[in-house]
Amino acid sequence: MTRYRAFTAEDATQAAAAALFQRSGEPVTIGNVQNLGGEERRNLIVRATATAPDGSLTGIIIKATRAAPYDPAAENIYEKSGLIREWAATTLLAAQGHAALLAADLTNGVLVFADYGEHLTSLVQPLLHGTAAEAEHALTAYARGLARLHAETIKCRDRHAQIIRDALPAAILPKPGHAWIDREPRPVLALLGGTLPEDELDLMARRLQSPGPWQTLVHRDPCPDNVLLTDKGTAHLIDFEFTGPGHALLDAVYPSMGFPTCWCAGRIPDPVIDRIERAWRAAVAPAIPQAADDQTFQHESAIISMIWMFGALAWLLEDALKQDHDWGIAKNRSRILHYLSEAIRRSADADILAGTRQTVSAWRDDLQNRWPSTEPLAVYPAFRPAA
Repeated sequence: MTRYRAFTAEDATQAAAAALFQRSGEPVTIGNVQNLGGEERRNLIVRATATAPDGSLTGIIIKATRAAPYDPAAENIYEKSGLIREWAATTLLAAQGHAALLAADLTNGVLVFADYGEHLTSLVQPLLHGTAAEAEHALTAYARGLARLHAETIKCRDRHAQIIRDALPAAILPKPGHAWIDREPRPVLALLGGTLPEDELDLMARRLQSPGPWQTLVHRDPCPDNVLLTDKGTAHLIDFEFTGPGHALLDAVYPSMGFPTCWCAGRIPDPVIDRIERAWRAAVAPAIPQAADDQTFQHESAIISMIWMFGALAWLLEDALKQDHDWGIAKNRSRILHYLSEAIRRSADADILAGTRQTVSAWRDDLQNRWPSTEPLAVYPAFRPAA
């Protein structure tokens, strides 16, 4: 089986033109085509200009999956296809008034988005090359961008599911939190030993299954290079391939966990983390009043940080026990020790998950002894003292 299907930028452009015509009823001509991705990428990304019959121009981004096989009629298409998850999420957002998704051709696996512009910078730039003030300003815009996503999609699970059922009736949606205990904590336990209290695991699983007032659309990969910054101080999230209904704090605690799904991983000083989390809380509180309460926020953050820790270790630990690897700007063992430390800190501050915290603390001590030369996850350059 080939890794990628035979689908070219020309194929994607033709499908995009047809999808725009079907959406508006007006034919468009697509020109100024620029392929933004390499041959090794799982998605084709094309920047282009769509010209309407009246001569008006619209900058567009065309995204097409190259995954092989790609079958939108398959029962597991939602689970397997990032493009389908992105389509479902951005269709929901479009219904809320966001204009980013312009058209879609699910048969060919093509999405058409409005182009935010080629001169925007990503959050990577201020974190790696900016000053502390510039980085914090950008992170605050990022936190407010996440809050907009969450506030506008409160209790969206049924709407999200209906979007998928209407277009893809054969698709099966995974149950929230289904098999989480066996998929993430127990594999880590098998590698590191110890015990995890069943009641605390059940508590975490229940938070994933039923987030209650915290249930929103969750990006799940709000990595610095998935955040575009405008010169007006706002942030646009892109790349919704992991997005779906879930607990809003899966996004909100992501920076304190060191951006665990991103090559651009690093630590943000605790006072800055506190301020950007407060910016998120203030922006989302009209929709999630519980976010404004310090004790409730601390309690929920501890639970979700522990969940993030298990997920990250389930992904990275087995290989890291054999050898260390560079991933982006950080090594995997440094990342793992940070995930453990942050989950321990949050749990201790909230005085919750004491049994799990005890085991996780033992894991961290053991790994620090095994990996004596491993450096702590580095603070982002923007926050380092001047040389």
